[in-house]
This record gives sequence, structure tokens and C-alpha cells, in this order.
Amino acid sequence: MEKLKYTILIDYVLGILRIARQEKPSMYASLVQTLQIMKQKFTFGEIQELGKYLEARGWAKLVFPWGDVRAQITTAGMVYLDEKKEDFNKEFVEFLGQLHKEKKSEKDLILTLFNETDDPKITIGGLLDNLKEKIQEKEGKGADTIKDLEVIKLELSKNDPDFRLIENKLNNLSKYSFISSEIQELKDYIPV
Repeated sequence: MEKLKYTILIDYVLGILRIARQEKPSMYASLVQTLQIMKQKFTFGEIQELGKYLEARGWAKLVFPWGDVRAQITTAGMVYLDEKKEDFNKEFVEFLGQLHKEKKSEKDLILTLFNETDDPKITIGGLLDNLKEKIQEKEGKGADTIKDLEVIKLELSKNDPDFRLIENKLNNLSKYSFISSEIQELKDYIPV
């Protein structure tokens, strides 16, 4: 599916959040899952920004569990959608129809949003492994930066990780320009 314009994307996200609220009024839907279902590719940082925009406009309430962004449409968001022209509703129904081709029903589609997203520890572990390979290519296997990554990975494997320690290690790694984008992506996933 082609990438949607932001204005349309926001409207469709709100439309899905409205349906989700009708199905389960007290639950928060995963924006990560929402965008995956919509076949829209965004980085985790971009998804956080999108959520913060919805919250700043007053259209959604957010919670940020580790590795996810969860949203619930507000009354202001419902009113915003109600004020949309009839054309929007037709376009949104057509868009949902395209999504239905892969899901059994609208209810199944929406209930997917309430499932837990992929375990963030697995995602972060993959990011750390890729980062380790990149550092090994540049500095070799015995580099201190590799040991810092191992400390981060070990700390994240705990039930109650020390995020201050992780933040310090990530900040130390940030000084290496050849891995700065990877470090920023890790910081997006980890609440530091």
C-alpha cells in the first residue's frame, strides 16, 4: 500500500481509534500495530511523534509502555471526525475494505490493536546485535564499545533494568558518529 499523506493518515488512525473505542471503551490501542496493519512504514521515533501530535491536538490520550505507543481517542477526536465531510467517511470505509482483504472481519482487525506488540526486548536485542556487528567491522571484537553493548543487553534482560546505567552507556556510545543513528533508534525504544 502506498504511503498516505500525513493529514489522511491522521484521519484514518483516528477512525481506527474510534472503532477501537466502540469495541473496548477503556482500552488503549497500539499505534505501532495500527500503522503496521495500515501498511505504513514508520520508525518507532516517528510513531512517538505522531502520537504526541494527536495528544497535543487533544484528539487522543497516550501511554508509552516500553517499546510501544498506545492511544485512545478522546471526545475532541470524536468531534473532529464527526465534523469531517461525508467524503471522508466513504474514503475511510474504502480504506478499511482494503485492509479487510487480509483480515477476517473488522472486529478481528481492531482487536489486533489490543494484542501486545512484539516483545520490545527482542526488537532491542536485534538492534544491539546489528550495532555490535557494525562496531566489530570498524573497531574489532575487543573494543570497549562492544563491552558497553553487552552491559546494556545484560541490563535489559533483567526484570527491573537500571535505565540510568543504560542511559549512561548509550550516551558514551553517542560520541561515535558512525553509529549515532543506531544509538538514537535504541534511545527511542528505551525509556531513558
